[in-house]
Amino acid sequence: MGVHRRFAFLVMACTVGLVGCGGGDDGQRGLTTTDKTTATTPEQEVPDNSDDAPDPATEAKIQELFDDTESAVEIANQFWVDHWSDFFTGTYVPPDVFGGYFGADSPPCGGRPTDGEGNAFYCPDDDFVAWDWEFFAALFDDAAVGDSFVYLTIAHEWGHVIQERLELDLVSQGQELQADCLAGAEIAGSVADGYLQLEPGDRGEIFQSFAAIADEYEWGNVADHGAADQRIESYQAGESGGVEACLPE
Repeated sequence: MGVHRRFAFLVMACTVGLVGCGGGDDGQRGLTTTDKTTATTPEQEVPDNSDDAPDPATEAKIQELFDDTESAVEIANQFWVDHWSDFFTGTYVPPDVFGGYFGADSPPCGGRPTDGEGNAFYCPDDDFVAWDWEFFAALFDDAAVGDSFVYLTIAHEWGHVIQERLELDLVSQGQELQADCLAGAEIAGSVADGYLQLEPGDRGEIFQSFAAIADEYEWGNVADHGAADQRIESYQAGESGGVEACLPE
């Protein structure tokens, strides 16, 4: 596969609510989903060739990453379906998944325009997760990051989904770092559950993703999200300590 070794998830079986079934010709896609996943997740739309679609080279990368985003969404949702009641009261309700958009053509949130170019976000007003396909494609160009960024991003945004469903005293003041922690808990927890298999080098790609965001994107600055080392530390706290490590003491 050259420099773009797939981080993520060889799909072993399709599940309800997802558009397609993943899998690569070489069979090496890092974290591996199994047929244990059962939760239904909203469908996302396949990128098309509309007037606002990217150039052919970028669209080819998007198509290559599409299965990865399906897997990442499915895995994030399944983890919280399985484990919400282990930590919290009430019932977990999945968010909507708007899915991908192109560049500045991001969906409104609560009836207001959003600046989603080069970004991914959770909209609490309308309870949906969305991401810029061109953003994913750009990070895919980074040999140190590969497509690991897709899984980290979806897990992080799902962390914000969970924050929206928690009592306020369980939401940390540093909400972005808490979302990183919940991402670490989700990915590590899914490995422990047997949904995922982590390959050598995948954790390094995740950590490189934090560094790439801090270096290359204005919204990823220290004031908004914390420094790269802080984000890595938060991710590792969730990875090693689980969901409880992400909650205020």
